[in-house]
Order: sequence, then structure tokens, then C-alpha cells
Amino acid sequence: MIMLKPMDKIRRLIEAKGWTQQEAAEAFDVSQATIFRWKEGKAEPEGPHRDRINAAYEQLIGLSPNSRDVMLPVGIPVEGVIQAGNWLDTSLVDDAPEDRPVLPIAADQRFPYAKQYALEVRGDSMNRVFADGSFVICVDYAQSGIEMRSDLIVHVEQWRHDLREITLKAMISDGDHWRLEPRSTNPVHKPIIMNGEPSEDTEVRVRGVVIGSYSRINI
Repeated sequence: MIMLKPMDKIRRLIEAKGWTQQEAAEAFDVSQATIFRWKEGKAEPEGPHRDRINAAYEQLIGLSPNSRDVMLPVGIPVEGVIQAGNWLDTSLVDDAPEDRPVLPIAADQRFPYAKQYALEVRGDSMNRVFADGSFVICVDYAQSGIEMRSDLIVHVEQWRHDLREITLKAMISDGDHWRLEPRSTNPVHKPIIMNGEPSEDTEVRVRGVVIGSYSRINI
């Protein structure tokens, strides 16, 4: 498991639990300003605060000395379709259908306590890497312990009020800012710039990290 900085653990906890900064502040008995400084890496928790954050993060990911002994189930559930440019009204979408297909592959042992799931790829926004109709296998970003770095391929959601676009992008850093780039032969697909400042009408969320792919062969 990759060791994370306190700022990354705080971010994973906030995202996984759906906390606001105020709720995180109440959970760790500090001010909202302190949470902001920790989350941005401008300060680090010390003493009991660091211990509480470490304990909360370990509980989140189920960290255990015997994690390698955990028997993971065979079968990765397909949780939906991923397609750039396809904005869906979430008020009309069932996020938990009962008849989800399951891919006949084993879960990745590197992430024994993190959620793993598959998405069906449609379109050509990442066709240099994943073909239309193939599947990507993802691990939940907040639970994975993976530290963000350039060239990771991630499952991204863009939200505009009740509209949601689900897509794949490659993470690229220029040192100061992150951008999410397509890997496509089609020039219509453009990067998403993440400058750390929330947009008034669009929110970008990194939901998962791609750890594999799967495709069926017609026989």
C-alpha cells in the first residue's frame, strides 16, 4: 500500500464520507480553517490529531496486517457506461440497477479492501488506449491509497446541477495545475483544466483509477 501524506488522507476521507469542510472540522475537533490548511498542504496535523486522522483513514480502507490473506471474490460488477460528451439527467437515471452484469475476472489483490468495479467504454475519447465496447476495471480512488500522479488514467465525473458526464481521462501535471487529457484520435475531445478553484456551474470529481481492462472475443 502506498503511504500517503496527511493532506491526501484528509482529502480521501472528505470525499469518501461526503463531508463538507465544516463536517470534517467537527469530526476532528478543529476549525474549518485548520481543515482547509491541512487539505491544501499548508500545515500538517500533529500529535493526537495526526493519530485520529491515521486511524480514520485506516478504518476507511480496512487496513490490516493480514490484508494479503483476504480472499477476494471472483467477478467484477459493471456499474455503467462511460462516454465523453454524454450528459445524463441523474434524476432520471437508476444508479443501482438489479441486473448489473458481472465480468468473469478476479478482483485485484493489491486493493483487498477497496471497491473495484468495471465500466463499459463507449465512443472514441480514449480510443488510443481502450477500444469502443471494451471494459475498464477501476478501483475507488478515495479507498485505494493511490497518490495522484501524471499518466494515471482515471474515471472522472463532471456535474452541472442534475446533469452528469462520466468519462475517462489521463491525469497530467505541469507542476502547478492538473489537467485531464483524452487519449483519442478524434480532435473533438478536449482536456479538462483543474486549477483548484471550483467553477460556478461545473464540478469535476475523480471517482476511480483504472487498474486494468477487459474485452470479449467473439467466438
